[in-house]
Formats: sequence, C-alpha cells, structure tokens
Amino acid sequence: YSIYSKTGTLLLGPLLNNTVFTGLPNNSNDGDAVVLYDEQADRWMFTQFSLPNYPAGPFYQMIAVSQTGDPTGSWYRYQYSFTNMPDYPKFGVWPDAYYMSMHMFTATAGAYAGIGAVAYNRTLMLAGTPSATMVMFTKPSTDEAFGWLPSDCDGPFPTGNPPNYYLYSFDGTTNDHLGIYEFHVDWTTTANSTFTNFLSLPVNSFTTNMTGISQPGTTVKLDVINDRMMYRLQYRSFGSYSSMVCNHTVDVTSTQAGIRWYELRKSTGAWSLYQQGTYSLADNNSRWMGSIAMDSSGNMALGYSVAGTTLYPSIRYCGRKKNDALNTMTIAEKGIFNGTGSQTGTASRWGDYSALSCDPVSKATYWYTQEYLSTTSATGWRTRIAEFKFANNPVVATTDATAITCTGATLNGSVNPNGLPTTCHFEYGTTVAYGNSTSTVSAGAGNTAINVSAPITGLTAGTTYHFRIVAVNSDGSTNGSDMTFAPCTAAVITTAATGITMTAATSGGNVTTDGGSTVTARGVCWGATANPTIAGSHTTDGAGTGVFVSSITGLTANTTYHVRAYATNATGTSYGNDLSFTTLCGIYSLTFSEGFANTTIPTCWSQVDNQGNGQVWQFGVITGQTPLPALNGNYAFLNSRAYGTGNTQNADLVTPVIDMTGYTNITLQFNQYFRSTAGSSGTVSYTTNGGTTWTTIATYTVTSATNPEAISQVIPALAGQSAVKFKWNYTGTYGRYWGVDDVQVSGTATGPTLTVTPPNQNVTVAAGTTPFSVTTTAAWTAVSNQAWCTVTPSGTGNGTLTATYTPNTLPSAR
Repeated sequence: YSIYSKTGTLLLGPLLNNTVFTGLPNNSNDGDAVVLYDEQADRWMFTQFSLPNYPAGPFYQMIAVSQTGDPTGSWYRYQYSFTNMPDYPKFGVWPDAYYMSMHMFTATAGAYAGIGAVAYNRTLMLAGTPSATMVMFTKPSTDEAFGWLPSDCDGPFPTGNPPNYYLYSFDGTTNDHLGIYEFHVDWTTTANSTFTNFLSLPVNSFTTNMTGISQPGTTVKLDVINDRMMYRLQYRSFGSYSSMVCNHTVDVTSTQAGIRWYELRKSTGAWSLYQQGTYSLADNNSRWMGSIAMDSSGNMALGYSVAGTTLYPSIRYCGRKKNDALNTMTIAEKGIFNGTGSQTGTASRWGDYSALSCDPVSKATYWYTQEYLSTTSATGWRTRIAEFKFANNPVVATTDATAITCTGATLNGSVNPNGLPTTCHFEYGTTVAYGNSTSTVSAGAGNTAINVSAPITGLTAGTTYHFRIVAVNSDGSTNGSDMTFAPCTAAVITTAATGITMTAATSGGNVTTDGGSTVTARGVCWGATANPTIAGSHTTDGAGTGVFVSSITGLTANTTYHVRAYATNATGTSYGNDLSFTTLCGIYSLTFSEGFANTTIPTCWSQVDNQGNGQVWQFGVITGQTPLPALNGNYAFLNSRAYGTGNTQNADLVTPVIDMTGYTNITLQFNQYFRSTAGSSGTVSYTTNGGTTWTTIATYTVTSATNPEAISQVIPALAGQSAVKFKWNYTGTYGRYWGVDDVQVSGTATGPTLTVTPPNQNVTVAAGTTPFSVTTTAAWTAVSNQAWCTVTPSGTGNGTLTATYTPNTLPSAR
C-alpha cells in the first residue's frame, strides 16, 4: 500500500499491507485488503485477512483504526479469529459498528460454507480498547444470498439507532430481486442482537450467464464476476429520506456485459426501489466491475472497467444529476485511462477492488481507483487513481413578476445553489441586453431551491420590460429564462386545453395581477396559427383577477389550434403564453352503395392489410380518449375489394386497440353491410391487453343480401379494460361485394376516483415537510407549481405523497 496527498504527492510507501499489523501474532500478508475513511470520526480503517495455516485454520481478520486523521501516524490494531475462512471481506462504516460481509470456506477442504455478516465494536475500536468484540450471523450454503454488502454511510450518520442493511442481488428464473436484511447489534447484551426483517424488492429482469470478457490479442477472457454485488453499498441520508446506491454486472447480449445500477429510497416504512437502469453502449464493448456513489447534492457517478475484442481493458465513468430523468445515466461516458495491454493469466480474475468514493470536504468531487495493464502479461496489472467532478452550477428559474404598478414591480425567481456558496441578482431592461441589475444577495449553499425576489422602481407605464435571474457559484454562473412584463398592464397565464372533442375544448387562464388598473375583460382566444388575438375567435369570461375557465366551440375535427388567455385593462390587452392542442379525429360516415372505391378517406384514418393478401382495410378512429366519455363513437372499416361471382370469402377484420379504462356497461354494436348471398355467417370476438386468445361474444347469420345486419351485446367483463381489440369473422359466397363494416362501442364513464386528504395544508415559515394521503383506484403522479415546494410523486392506488418546502423568504403567504 501507499499513501498519497490529494495533489498526488507520495507520503508513505509502498509497503506490504501487513506492515500496519507488525507485532501482532498470526500476521500473514494474505490480502483482500479494504481501506475506508470514517468521515464522522476523522479516522481511517485498514483491514485484510490473515491465513497463516492455510488451508487449515484458524483464520484471522486483521483490522487497524488510525489514532488520528493522519494515516501516516499510529494505529490501534485488532485481530479476530474465524473457524471458516472469511473470504471476500467487504466493509461499511455505521454509527455503532464497522460491519463486514464475507463468504465462508471450510478449513482444509475449502468447501463453501455459506455467507456471513459481522459487526465490530466501532466505539471501542476508535478508543483503542483491547476488548472490542464482534457479533456474527451466518446463512448456510443452501441460502440464495451471496455476495451481499453492508451499507457504508457517507455524510452525516442517520438519526436514531437504525440497523445496518445487508443487500444482495438474485438472478431467479422468474423473480429477479434484491434481498435486504437488517443487522441490529446490541453491545450491552450481544445475545439480543438481530439479523432479521428480510425484504425482497422485485427488479427489472436480468441474466448473468456470460462467462468472460473479450480482450485484444488473446483468447483468454476476463472474469465477469457477475454473481455478486460490486463494492460499495453506499448509504446517504438527505434528512427527509435516505438513499442507497449499488450495482452489479449483467448480460446485455451473450457476448457483452453491462452494469445494472439501482437507487433505493426510504422515508418511513420499508425500502423501495426509486430507480434502476442497465448501463451499456452499442459498441460491443463490455462494461463491468463497477462502483457507484452519490454526492451530497444527490448527483451520482458510476466508474467501471471497459474492454472488448479491439479495446484493451480501460477505465471510464459516467453519471447523472439529481433532477435528471429517472432510470438513466444522463452524463455521457468519459475516459479516465486507456489500457495498453491484455491480461493473459489463466486465472482470468480481474480484481475485485474497483472503488468510487465521494470527497467529504470538496463537494461533488469523486475519487475512483481501478486496475489496468500497460503491457500484455499474465499478472502485470497496475492501479490508477482518478479525481473527477460534475460541475455544480446553480440551477435557477425566472418566475412571473408580481406587484406590478404603473412605475414598479417585484421580480421573482428561484435558486438551487447545488451545494456551493451562491449569490444571485436580477437583470432587467427594455431589451434583452437588460442594462440594469438589482443588488447581489446570498442564496446560501444548500441543495434545494429557494425563492428570491427584488423590488424595482422608476419604470415607464406601458413599456415592455425584460428580466431574468442570474446566479453564480465557484463552478460557474447560470442565467434564468427571459420573461417580460409591462407596468400598468395585466399579467396572465394560459392553462392547457382540456375536454377536447372533435368540435370543442375548454381552456382558461389565471390573471395574476391587474398591473395597477382594473381588469375589465378576460377570456381566451384561439386560431389555427400561433399567438391568436381577440381580433379573431375568442370568448369573454367576466372581469377581474384570478383563475377562470372558458369554452371553445365551433372547431374542426383533427385540427391543431393555438389558444391564449387574455386580460384587458385601461392600458390595453395583455396575452398569456401560447399553447396548442389537436381536436379528435372525426367519424367518417359512409352510405352503403356499390362502387365507392374512390371515396376520399379522412387523413386521420389509417390503412392496414390485416390479411396479408393485399386487401386494405380503412380504419376510422376517434383518437385520444381523454376526457371521458370520448370512447363513445364509431370505429368504422371500409372494405374496397371486389369479388367475382361464386368466390367464397373467409376473413377476420380486427379493430385498433380501444381504451375502455374507467367505463362500465360496455356495449358493442356490430353492423355488417353486404351485397351477397343471404345465409352468410360469422362471429364477433374480443381479446384484451395484446392477447392472442379470442373470446366469442356473438354469432350471426345474414338474412338479407342488401340491408345491414346489426348485433348489440353488453359486455360487462370488458369494464375498465385498457387495451381491447374486437374482430369479426364472416364466411359466405358472394356475387360482387362492396361494403362497410362498422362497430360502435359505447359505455358509461365512471372514471377512476381520486381523493387527497387533507385538501390543503398550512406550512411553517421555516423549511419542513408535510404529508398528504392519496386515495385512488388508478396510477397517479404529483407535481408542484411553486418553486419553493417540491413533492415526492407517483404511485398506484392508495398511498402518500410528501411535500417538501423551503424557508419562506417573502412577505407573502404560501
């Protein structure tokens, strides 16, 4: 081992690992070393096993704890004895103990004996107390658990007396999952210690069948080591919730490995899976031997080895920011070091010691260590240490100006300092060059958005002013989006259209300020081009400020419209933001007659050859089934194929998917238009959710050669289904045939229920959280329209959402 300063200066070494344990008995230098920094104690922990009588026992785990924060100084040393060999030890720092995981192998025979979890008395070890003891639990070799890791805390310790968490991955036939045990040690009465509360978390399916990683110039493949979690299981507390991140190697293809990574979260109750993903690129190179960590801002980095048939084993990393889209590594892969050799040793093992750590002092800085080869050899690996960081520029948002008068206004925005000391101010002026600035103020060094405001005066009535928020920290500056207002004019925000049908919709707005002059009229205007005005189609919805809703009528089916809210006061008319929507596709009515092959079909219909024989069926569908009850209507099909006398036709016509979510009393009416021989017959069937099994719901026989035949059937079993298809089959002998086949689907819209309790909450001036209870029969998400409040959203059925709010820095109520 060697000890370096952060700037790369060699301070000590290289020395044999067992130098730290000089003077202790049974001190054999046998490896599997782990070094951890105990951040809360400002100490270092150094450990490796000692196998002086291998393969016979006993076996030993050597642990040293630095007496100060200087690892070049003195150490307290401990030695613990095991009957079975404590192979593959991995450690985690926790308030009450240093926790270890291990694989156990029997003495002499070397047979796998199961998996172990050990707690060492951290408090006594930090004090150098010789009597520091350990507590151990084991699982037998028949248990599914393998390669588990103890949680290793970065940042402040969790409050209370929480257990340490042991986590492993399991590749099952149909039940891939993560397993978690809770280790609670009682140092007063060690017999009361527990290793219980098993939790199984289902995860996206994965396989671990790959047997080796390819590398250039040799047939030797590197060990994938895909049967266990990769070090570390990092734990971090964010106050309102805790997070654990971990990873392991999985198959992308039969010859390419990737890294499956997870973030678990826990606020109250049990751990749950917050996000997961498999990191791989389409370059046929394998990525494996990963290590993952999250910084104090909630950003995440993933380091790993990468190799392929044309790429020597190399070192790279990727990452994501806290608020990026879930389940993805959004920061592109970056190189740390390109290897220049392959490993040809027949053991094929590619280390186990990839480790990614977060700098506890320099926020957002990561330290990563991994191996590589400079020349092709059997065992000539080397170690690389890398420092990198993701820029933590402040995150800002400009929000609407308030308190607008004829000579002044208040400029508003929000700033997330991203964990670094940050200042902010507003720029404003009559052009996007601005030219004026408010006073610079501190936004702190937190990791959540805070609201900031600044009053300005001396404005000219009726003149449009531009403004934006600007924030600066040591990683850079960020400009908010440009926004405008005009003194004496009203400010209005357009709300998205709802209740969209073929010919109508509902929109509206919110007049947030009258600009110091009473609003005499407000409403919405709409048109086929962007930024419609009241010179065209519009509706008026009273006067004053606040939220309003207006109806939009006289629209054309399958057409895109733009809508804007407006408000008029003594200085003129102000418009909100432009939004667009598209009306639903129209139902195309066809009258049965012989010879309408050239009929023009609406563009919102689709054409599908269901039979694979060149027959094209025209589908006319009402697109978009929100809000209820847009389901009601026709799904029409046109058959434009002619058949000669005496031909026998047997065909299935299949509808597009019809969403029946929220409906009861589903009614199907099927109309068959023939010019054919009476006596033709058929069936009507349905299937749900993409199934291939069709259930017959009606049979029919054509009684007339010229008139439509109708079948109506109420189908209670289809109530609430989200993906239903119908098909009908007919068999008959035809003369010349032209016809329209039409199914009419209707139902009673009940819709899912949604109740949030309580409907509102009073919040404190200080930062805090407040829960809401959600009662619903459907999936749901939650969003906040205020920068000072964020919510932990999404779920299915009954549940709880948590609103987290920042300190109130404004005089206005929240």
